[in-house]
Amino acid sequence: MMRATVTVLGLALGLGAAIVLGGRMAHLRALGFAGGWSQAVADEAGFLSGAADLPQGVLRWDLAGVDRAGPRWRVTLSGGDWQVQGSGRLGAGTLRVEGLNGVLDAAALGAGQGGPVAVTGGTVVLDLPGGTLRDGRIEGQARALGEAALDGPVTLEFREGRWSVSPAT
Repeated sequence: MMRATVTVLGLALGLGAAIVLGGRMAHLRALGFAGGWSQAVADEAGFLSGAADLPQGVLRWDLAGVDRAGPRWRVTLSGGDWQVQGSGRLGAGTLRVEGLNGVLDAAALGAGQGGPVAVTGGTVVLDLPGGTLRDGRIEGQARALGEAALDGPVTLEFREGRWSVSPAT
């Protein structure tokens, strides 16, 4: 009985490791487990690393490490002339990306205002599996941002389904 239990447990752990290390989105699609949410995700994307095409740019992730809180990914969102990255963790049906930094065109957020922002911090939370933005706050330095030509510290916040820009206080 003990030998059978150890054998089944060993097979289950091996299968789990194979799925995490070698499983790809193409495998999920072939088995019919991937719904409409997965259309933007590349076939070769997996748990450890991958990419997805979004209307605003390309989302990439690479496993950066595992600690007591669980796995942590380096997450990058990039567009034509901008790139923002941070550290991502999975929560209960969410992906939380913190410690944002990089350069962002505010127009990519649909904030109604275009202009470069040197991102110096912030957090965004996405609902999974669809990737819908739930919450967001980005701090940075702006140069001639929007109609008011904001220069200096700004805060971009996601509220009630849209981004707003305000001078940082």
